[in-house]
Amino acid sequence: RRGDVPCAWKITRRHQSISEWIHDMKQRHAQLSGWLATGISQCVQFDALSNQKCFLAAVLREAAERAIKPLDALRFNPEFTDLYEPVSPLPSSQEVLYLSGIRLEGASWDITQHKLLPEVQKDGFPMPLLELNIEEGDLLQDAVSKDRRYQNRSFYCCPCYTSKGSEAGVVFEVPFECSNPDFWTLRSTSLIAE
Repeated sequence: RRGDVPCAWKITRRHQSISEWIHDMKQRHAQLSGWLATGISQCVQFDALSNQKCFLAAVLREAAERAIKPLDALRFNPEFTDLYEPVSPLPSSQEVLYLSGIRLEGASWDITQHKLLPEVQKDGFPMPLLELNIEEGDLLQDAVSKDRRYQNRSFYCCPCYTSKGSEAGVVFEVPFECSNPDFWTLRSTSLIAE
């Protein structure tokens, strides 16, 4: 159809018109040009990356090299902030990364109380910046220690998906404190970065 993005150009399925595709390509170009000029920014437009899994693996690998630790000794600790746009300056640390461009499907987000709400928006709920702290920790040990630290709390491990090419699938999970995790599972509540 006239005005549609040619199939060979499509990176994600969200682009319906050529103007949306051009706008998205300009955002990708601006981010990559900035990285070439000044290095990787601390705040990354996550949905503009063509391979989110590889990007996160590279960030974790660099952190492991700086800390002189094995790669499997480090993990991401994700937590949403109150900010929708990066402010200058962000807290400076090589062990913190901020991700923008993530939306929530199957729920809404209460930014003041940091909790999921059952209201649903048609095109997904735009989320604030996600802060990824790089920490030491083994996932199995963390699961055991979380049980002791949060004895009377329950969490929904919300998957963050991408739908780009061969790397489609879960990129990471974000734990949301809630009273009934099964409720959010049955609603297929998820984060989307596409």
